[in-house]
Amino acid sequence: MALKELTWNELEEKIADRFSKAIVTTIQARSPGHRLLVEGVSPELLTQLSSKLVAATDLPPRTKIVAVAENPMKPYEVTSTKLVELRDDKTVDYLVAFVPTTFRSYAEDSFGEHTFEVLNAMESLKLYEQELVKSIEGQGIAGINEVLRAARFKQTE
Repeated sequence: MALKELTWNELEEKIADRFSKAIVTTIQARSPGHRLLVEGVSPELLTQLSSKLVAATDLPPRTKIVAVAENPMKPYEVTSTKLVELRDDKTVDYLVAFVPTTFRSYAEDSFGEHTFEVLNAMESLKLYEQELVKSIEGQGIAGINEVLRAARFKQTE
């Protein structure tokens, strides 16, 4: 099996596909009233994930997908105040809220681990990275590990 070089956009697309499926699976396994907070998402990945989840047909009814933003401009973006309202809204059976890595708010205590199940995007991506490495063992693993280290370094810049 030959390895195919991916562009950064193709890699982000694959990550968004994988991560959106994991979020759908998580929500499907929970009861109505569940609140899921996804932290550590880059703004670029957040846009892809939100779009995929808003379009998903396998989410339970009355699932609301939002992303917290200081100045909401996209249909799925909300302020931190609105997120707290949605958290308490009994007409929303499932709430998935993305908090981008760039967001900081005084209201963050109102949507933390005490009121939401918290899913850390970076931890999930590390698990995905480990799965990728295992799937290609013996095919130039040293070079692949170097590429993954470079990608992690790029994300922290």
